[in-house]
This record gives sequence, structure tokens and C-alpha cells, in this order.
Amino acid sequence: MTREQRDALITRQRVADAVIATVNGTPQGAPGDRIYAALSEYLRRDEFETMMRVLVEAERITKRGDRYLPKIP
Repeated sequence: MTREQRDALITRQRVADAVIATVNGTPQGAPGDRIYAALSEYLRRDEFETMMRVLVEAERITKRGDRYLPKIP
């Protein structure tokens, strides 16, 4: 793995951790478009959608409609 690949992986992990913390700290949830707007400098739309889908599938967060909500215990 090159340094560039490692740095990209670390950045994506940090972005995912920040999304999880933000969504789990916001009981009413957050619209996906707002989350993406804050991250668009770091991720393309398809990367964002993939990351969010993986976070939902891994049950780190929940999705209802266009909103991401804290995980359901």
C-alpha cells in the first residue's frame, strides 16, 4: 500500500467516524444532503452514498427517508 493510499484510507475512516459521531449526537437526525454538503470537499457523491450505505448496513447509524438517525439499540 502506498503512502497516498494509506492517507486516503485514514481520511475516509476519519470522515466515517465523524459522521457516526455527528448523527448519533443528533437525536432528530440529519438530512443526507446536509451531511454531504459538509463533506463534499473530501468525498465524491458516489463515495458518500457508498459510505452511508455501509454505515447503515453495519448498523452504526439508521436511515429513514432522507434522514440519517442515531443507531437503534
